[in-house]
Amino acid sequence: INKARCQAVLFSDPDYESKDAFLVAKGNPHKIKDYPDVAKRGLRMGTGIGYAEIDYAVGNGVRKGDIQTYGDQIAGMEALEAGRIDCFAGTALTMIEALKTGQHPKVEMTPPFTPKVDGKLQRDGGGYGFRIGETRLRDAFNRELHKMKKSGELLRIAKP
Repeated sequence: INKARCQAVLFSDPDYESKDAFLVAKGNPHKIKDYPDVAKRGLRMGTGIGYAEIDYAVGNGVRKGDIQTYGDQIAGMEALEAGRIDCFAGTALTMIEALKTGQHPKVEMTPPFTPKVDGKLQRDGGGYGFRIGETRLRDAFNRELHKMKKSGELLRIAKP
């Protein structure tokens, strides 16, 4: 959920918040833990096309010329293993799933973190999308979503 997407989609209340993480070479040789580390060390970062991580990186001083985009996380892991980039940024959830699906034993994930830009935490949240104007349906959905959160049912369903 972000400003640009809210122009085209009517979102439910957020149902999750996601932290960021990096995929790095085993042992994390550059000791990367956040975007300022990438900027300070002049490292080459990969990420997905249109990912919010581009803005987070640039907002922390990473030069646009040091950011390469890839069509998916597997391509990013291959670039990482080939030495074309020093890290690949995305949401922690995306990085966890990428590690499960790829055969990349030379890659690991850094601990998740909440990025900051200009000293402000950048909380990423996601929700369900509805067509603009479908406020009654969205509002009914939100009521049920809140009930499921309160009862623990949403976590039980989503946890696996």
